[in-house]
Amino acid sequence: MVRIFFWLATAITLLFLLAVIILFVCNWIIYYRIEEMETHGPVKNDLTQAEDALLKLPPKEHIKRRLRELGVKSDDDQ
Repeated sequence: MVRIFFWLATAITLLFLLAVIILFVCNWIIYYRIEEMETHGPVKNDLTQAEDALLKLPPKEHIKRRLRELGVKSDDDQ
């Protein structure tokens, strides 16, 4: 009986270990894809082409202008 519980506990432990490894790999892939997008994607391009006047704007105004450029309508645009 003890032998059955030992192997059952071992199997459950190995399943949890496998799940942790799979989740770690998925997390690693997602993290590095986001890092790649932030460092080499549209975010970096926007910041490298920003003008001094644009950098002095408050964040809300910058976001509003960026949304207008992308064609997103807000509640104020009717």
